[in-house]
Amino acid sequence: MKALTKIISAIFCLIFALTCAGCANKTSVYDFYAFNTFIRVGVTGELDDNQQLEIASILSNLDKTFSVTDQNSLVYKLNALNAQERLETTGEFNTVFNKAKEFNTFSQNKFNVALYPLIQLWQFSPMVSNEDFVLPTNDSVNEIIENDIINLDNFILDNQAIYKTNSKSKLDFGGILKGYACEKIDSLLSSYGIEKRYVVIGDSSIKSVGYNKVEIKHPESVGENILRLDLKNLQGFSLSTSGNYEKFYQQDGKKYSHILSPITGLPYDTGIVSASIISATASADFCDAISTALCLCENVEELTAFINKISSAYPNTYVFAIYSKNNKSVVTNYTGKIKLLDNSFSLVTV
Repeated sequence: MKALTKIISAIFCLIFALTCAGCANKTSVYDFYAFNTFIRVGVTGELDDNQQLEIASILSNLDKTFSVTDQNSLVYKLNALNAQERLETTGEFNTVFNKAKEFNTFSQNKFNVALYPLIQLWQFSPMVSNEDFVLPTNDSVNEIIENDIINLDNFILDNQAIYKTNSKSKLDFGGILKGYACEKIDSLLSSYGIEKRYVVIGDSSIKSVGYNKVEIKHPESVGENILRLDLKNLQGFSLSTSGNYEKFYQQDGKKYSHILSPITGLPYDTGIVSASIISATASADFCDAISTALCLCENVEELTAFINKISSAYPNTYVFAIYSKNNKSVVTNYTGKIKLLDNSFSLVTV
């Protein structure tokens, strides 16, 4: 029995086009579903039924732990706790929580898994239709910010149990979970002895070994790509893209992105319509988190400083930030082979 069906490309659209240079063996593609999105796994050779079921089990267990809507999940129960009530955790939850804390510190609070009260207020969990979207009042946003509800330090992990100091504080690991799942599945595929492989989750997170030509989706033109990259210098890489190109509301001609600022409590509006990060040394969950944080850089100077910090901590790590306001540009620190597919944008190397 197959975990799902092979190659359901009619309903699954990747943000990345992957090709493998020098692959003599056929690539088999398998599709799964978790986190309310599709997952695609490609390998040279084939996966047997048990191997597919192991992948499905990883995804199912992560969903059962980190779902914000499943009343039986650990995260749902944690979000429902009163202040000081303790909840027993799992080793995997602790790992992801500690990674989230680490990335929060690294990004200087630009990435924050404690934003769930704001996400709910802005009606992104679950999303409503544009017709049903009601713009939150300034007072309701300010109440969350001023009462320190979205402070990640409100959560205390201690001896395999967690509690919170503010009963209104809640967690949502959606900004890191896809990248973490990529790492888990890639590790499993590696244990099978599969040398050339990739994992793509949704349209934003990827882990690839042996597939080195990548195209990045155009954030403003449906069905088109904006960049073509040749990553032959990277044996394997993690890649994540974040932006305002898919998950947003539009009202009176203004777009409200699902990426929210922990500082203002408002959807970001920095001019960066998408930010991608590719790394041969950083994990997929790091890329997942930090691509979101990159979108919150207020200007090119702040973006450049953040790119330098990232590349200093993780060599062979590259950022592609696409600006659409005023002068359209792609800001990057990548100096390898790159093809800009939209001539209305310029390439700016920092």
